[in-house]
Amino acid sequence: MSVTQSLAQRFTSTGSVTGTVYCNSSDAPARLAIVRLVALQGGSTLSPGASIQTETTLNGQFFIASVPVGIYAVDAELPGFISVFAGRTNAEVVRLFSNVDQGSFASVPTVSVSSGNNSFVSVTLKRGAVFTGTVFYNDGEPARKTTVSALIFSTDNATLTNNTSARVYLSVVTDDRGVFRIAGLPEGLYTLEVQISEMQGQQLAPVYLGGTSNFNAAKKIRASGTDTMDGLDITLPRFTTGDGEVSP
Repeated sequence: MSVTQSLAQRFTSTGSVTGTVYCNSSDAPARLAIVRLVALQGGSTLSPGASIQTETTLNGQFFIASVPVGIYAVDAELPGFISVFAGRTNAEVVRLFSNVDQGSFASVPTVSVSSGNNSFVSVTLKRGAVFTGTVFYNDGEPARKTTVSALIFSTDNATLTNNTSARVYLSVVTDDRGVFRIAGLPEGLYTLEVQISEMQGQQLAPVYLGGTSNFNAAKKIRASGTDTMDGLDITLPRFTTGDGEVSP
């Protein structure tokens, strides 16, 4: 049981939620998926944006007891599958649901919880696209334990030059070969960002797809369906600090 679940038990006017999560690619149960209920504006005795989280069983089912009365948006997360809530705060989820034009949120299920009753909700996960590649230092050595993020743009306008128009959708860490694999991406326009850990106590600027530290010059790529786009290699430039060069 999560911390937020135990907090929810303090509310006297509660019900419960039962559900099943499926994978749309096979109709198989989504085993050990993370399920999140987010309280919506005006719908719950919890503050809007508060969440309750649990995990599915090996048959894809879940049960949450002592859920405060109200209306909740429901999403599930499983590696390789699209999560509409990914990269968004709970406050952003609430704001987008309050918008008449919900866009991708229109397909997100909601559940209404009433006092003393059990409510059922079904969630179907859709497999997403995959980006994979290798990060290298400029001497050819693999860049291990570096964070690679897929930044999704808010529009398909490929001439964008303002990095506030892109947000982190998913992040992973490179393995011992410098290889990264970001799976479960919805269709859209992206770039990749590599974040290096601090060197000599100084934070280094991120590097974008194309091997540039200039966001405006970052290469943009498109995720489509369940396609895998490989070979997205990134070579890091020589980093410098006020004391001189600190990388190969």
